[in-house]
Amino acid sequence: MEKVRQEKKIINFITKFNEEKKIIACICSGAQLLISAKIVKGRNIAGYYSMEDDLVNAGAIYTDKPAVVDGNIITTAHYKDMGPWMREVIKKIDS
Repeated sequence: MEKVRQEKKIINFITKFNEEKKIIACICSGAQLLISAKIVKGRNIAGYYSMEDDLVNAGAIYTDKPAVVDGNIITTAHYKDMGPWMREVIKKIDS
């Protein structure tokens, strides 16, 4: 993930998606990309438990719920919660 975070094209892509309010579905350590894109401040974000400090330090409201929806961003902390997370992603796509 560290290597991916260093790719400015990827970070700019995420930033642009967020600016356009497009759906961003993120799981596990993908939350690191959201931090690098500087789009977590003041938002409810789930991420792998080892990233709690990183998310909080970036201004996010960390949560470990199975599916966290905050505007256009849908996150989950762990693959065990893929069902509830994907349900929320599909609901967002259908709306």
